[in-house]
Amino acid sequence: MNEDQSLTIFCKNIHILRIKNGLTQKEMAKLLRIGVRSLRSIETGHIPPRLGCNVFYYAAVHFGLRISALFVPFPGMEQFY
Repeated sequence: MNEDQSLTIFCKNIHILRIKNGLTQKEMAKLLRIGVRSLRSIETGHIPPRLGCNVFYYAAVHFGLRISALFVPFPGMEQFY
């Protein structure tokens, strides 16, 4: 898997985590400590140029995942990829 594929999967996983946990974009953005516009970009498959790697940390900690798990398809969610 190359870097672009991993980032695409990360973007989809962020969206899946938000939906599965019943969070609004505003709530998820606050949790990740980013703006809503940045979250919208991520959810549509675009990584904002100034996105810090701390976003990966905040997502992993909040949802009880390893950071590496954010970059591979979630089991049972194949229809989203």
